[in-house]
Amino acid sequence: MKLRLLLTAVSVLTLVAGCSGDVTGTATADQAEPFDPCTIPDDAIAAAGLDPATKSSITDGGYITPGWDICSWDGSQENSWYSLSIFFSLVYTIEDVRTDTRYSEMTTLTVAGRESLRYKFGIVDLSETCDIAFQTEAGLIKISALKKGSQDLQGDMCDINTRHSEILSSTLPQS
Repeated sequence: MKLRLLLTAVSVLTLVAGCSGDVTGTATADQAEPFDPCTIPDDAIAAAGLDPATKSSITDGGYITPGWDICSWDGSQENSWYSLSIFFSLVYTIEDVRTDTRYSEMTTLTVAGRESLRYKFGIVDLSETCDIAFQTEAGLIKISALKKGSQDLQGDMCDINTRHSEILSSTLPQS
């Protein structure tokens, strides 16, 4: 479990490194609580084909990711070769994603009625990852599908991410 959390932490920290910097501003009493991806109900996670028992927050391991709330799950037991992470930010926008030069194969698409960007992030072999991002009324959502370590690639990561994103869309803030 600790090894999985460490590997998830390293992957997530690498993914957010380009979208992190000084976070400024002052919270006010009338600001809504930010969305926490770890509050997605377990039954919705299971219905999406993920294993609710593997839920982990990057902060569980003592890591801090300024500007991001992040939660991750492994695929179901028969698909435990990949993980899915959901990122939420009040700080970053879809324009930050669109202009990040580290992302490649950027495509605009509609996922569950949301205008989204799908892209690859070259921290690993491009076939082993796929990200989808969209702006919501509450902030930016990024969903990342990532093949785990030395596991064999058993499907297209973008197809996997799109399927999970469509199923989980109703549990995320409205666009």
